[in-house]
Amino acid sequence: MPIIWPRPVGFIICVNNNHFFDHMSKELYHDCSSVWEKNRGDLHSLVGKSVVAVGTPFGSLCPDVFMNSISQGVVSNIAGNHGDLMLTDARCVPGTEGGALFLKSDYEQLSANDRVPLGIIVSSMCWKADEWIGLSIACSFPQLLQSLQIVLRKLAGDTRAQHLLSDTRHFTACLPIQQHVGLVKVGNTWGSGVLIGNDLMLTCAHVVKQAQPWSSVRVTLFGRHLQAEVLYTVPDNEVFDVAVLRVYNAPVTAISLASIVPAEGAAVRAIGHGLFDDYLGMAPSVLSGVIAKVITSSTIPVMVQTTCAVHSGASGGALIDTKTSSLIGLLCCNSKDQESGASYPHVSFSVPITIVQPIVSRFLKTGDVGVLRSLHICDTKVKKLWKLKPRLLVTSQSKL
Repeated sequence: MPIIWPRPVGFIICVNNNHFFDHMSKELYHDCSSVWEKNRGDLHSLVGKSVVAVGTPFGSLCPDVFMNSISQGVVSNIAGNHGDLMLTDARCVPGTEGGALFLKSDYEQLSANDRVPLGIIVSSMCWKADEWIGLSIACSFPQLLQSLQIVLRKLAGDTRAQHLLSDTRHFTACLPIQQHVGLVKVGNTWGSGVLIGNDLMLTCAHVVKQAQPWSSVRVTLFGRHLQAEVLYTVPDNEVFDVAVLRVYNAPVTAISLASIVPAEGAAVRAIGHGLFDDYLGMAPSVLSGVIAKVITSSTIPVMVQTTCAVHSGASGGALIDTKTSSLIGLLCCNSKDQESGASYPHVSFSVPITIVQPIVSRFLKTGDVGVLRSLHICDTKVKKLWKLKPRLLVTSQSKL
């Protein structure tokens, strides 16, 4: 008699009755396929959707406390010809491997016996090079069943299953908002950039600081490699960390720019090419969070702090208002402990688009590149804010 334990920590499958197991596997496949059927036109439509990870942190360490703990996040990216692997920012720690990843809507609306996993957590990426990654990799459950075809010989006779398993589409499409975010590469270094229309792309100055007038900047959009030139870049280590590129033969597209910075606590998404170079051919990843704080100078927003994870390579990417899908800001950096050297991606900062947009608009009207010099702010207070330098407290002197 087989034992199938699909709910709590992972999936323990023991086979000693092929007929019964074949029947159960078809039922499981039928159930999990229905999740993918909802997104049949393009599995990349799963990117950005809320998910719940269920697992047991730290493995066998005090299961009474940790067993079946949940973590929430979004599907950050999908890789593989059939959506074989999923990246999620649902925070998992070692020990949660083998746990299940569910769509949040299914987890909340269905009973425990009716929930079907979207994927199985196979790796939790924690620390790397003194940087907390905080992402996890999950294996698609339908593709997991596909790999079991050798054992489940009769599964190939299920025409419905076979149709999905034989699908050889390459998932190169992505969410509409992702289509504006490209990978910017100068030599062997890379970052991200946001295409705002009129062949113009915004990125961070530190991403293209190695670019010379005679050197080429390569931008990758939708798998297309395009050439770009640097129109203006703010001087190194100055405020704001912004550069403007002209991308040749860029697709005609326009992105909605936010006219105001949302209030603290508003849900946001960070979109960029963090961690993964273009050799994998992946779309930009989507990370979820909220606006933790809006930092102002004379009531004008000059910095946006969020809880979205910003990793190496995401600089220059887009900070998006989840509610309106408009561009709020340009991803700039995360936080770093100068003493230990540890980085904290979930304490990240962005340049508000409300600072950049008026200057770029004047440039588009005049065609004068000199207008872009206004992106270089010489305000001492703003500089100190971006350098994270504390204000000097003015204390009154005693008259004694």
